Amino acid sequence: MTHPLTDEICDQITDELGYDTIENAMRAGADWQLEQVIKWAKRNCWCWFEKSTQKKSFIDELQKAMRPQEDS
Repeated sequence: MTHPLTDEICDQITDELGYDTIENAMRAGADWQLEQVIKWAKRNCWCWFEKSTQKKSFIDELQKAMRPQEDS
């Protein structure tokens, strides 16, 4: 199955949105996607937690898991 986002479409999107490289456009897309997951979790998953600190901890851990950083 061919992915609907062809190289040509990705290049066009990259140019139109002003990203200098496809890599930066992909990073922006991944960040947007993570934001959508966090919004969904806030709407649908808070009943899992008893304390607000648990909610913040959940979001922090989710962000770390989805955006692991190499040690500098």
